[in-house]
Amino acid sequence: MVGAILTGALIAGGASTAFAGTLPNFSTTGASFTSIKHNFDPWPCTSACKDGKWSGWNWSGYLADTKDDGNHVKIQSKVDGYGWSNSVYWKGGANTRTYLSYKTTAGGDPAQTGQLHLCRDRGSLLPDNCANSAVAKR
Repeated sequence: MVGAILTGALIAGGASTAFAGTLPNFSTTGASFTSIKHNFDPWPCTSACKDGKWSGWNWSGYLADTKDDGNHVKIQSKVDGYGWSNSVYWKGGANTRTYLSYKTTAGGDPAQTGQLHLCRDRGSLLPDNCANSAVAKR
């Protein structure tokens, strides 16, 4: 199955997208994602959709490295039955965080559900510590 398409930008200031809902904070050993806000693009698409035709799921929050262990943290997203997007990494070091704001799309159909996947990346020899968010629904 084709993976979800992730588009977005690291936002340093205020978000330019109005968000309609929240998800509970979640974490795993060494990583957390907090202050999670989300919304779904309108359907049928308007100019809010990517290129005016890709209805997606918009999400934002703070990705944090919570453990002084030398490992980086990452987050992925998916919509509907598609696979996980490419990882977005935070390499700021222990007890640091960054604000992320992204859109995840999966084609021309409107996204109905969205979910996040958070991990502490422990390299190639050790398994990552990971957790999934609650499922967001349109």
